[in-house]
Amino acid sequence: MSQLLLSFKRAQVSGALGCLAIALLLGTPDASAQDSTSEDSPQRKLYLLHCAGCHGKDGQGDGIAARFVFPKPRDFTTGRMRLVRTVNRVASVEDIRDSISRGFPGTSMQGWEQLGPESLDQLTAEVVRLREEGVRKELVQSLQEDGSTAETEK
Repeated sequence: MSQLLLSFKRAQVSGALGCLAIALLLGTPDASAQDSTSEDSPQRKLYLLHCAGCHGKDGQGDGIAARFVFPKPRDFTTGRMRLVRTVNRVASVEDIRDSISRGFPGTSMQGWEQLGPESLDQLTAEVVRLREEGVRKELVQSLQEDGSTAETEK
């Protein structure tokens, strides 16, 4: 009975990850999102200047100031965001942009509206890139683990 329950839970997780992966992989990111992998891209520079101190260079919530702020900075690579208005609970670009622009009152996350629309769009694109990169890595790891357990069950 527990083996059946375990198989069912594994199918649920795989299905959810698969749907998210398909959405991310089939999505057509614009050219600016693809160019952001370079440390010299404008959006990467803005992220490193304004966000990396708390969220870390790779967006994992482990920046140099992270230990001093409450609540802890968001780990963008998990794909989980605080304010989400979509039915599928995956933050839209607008959700992320609004979070960056407005900040979160009562926390250390200040609003960055003063940077202007172009810079906010660039920061948003970088956070989206970090999220997609993290989810992609998690999905590959999950698929590799599923492949190894499937081989041992045969």
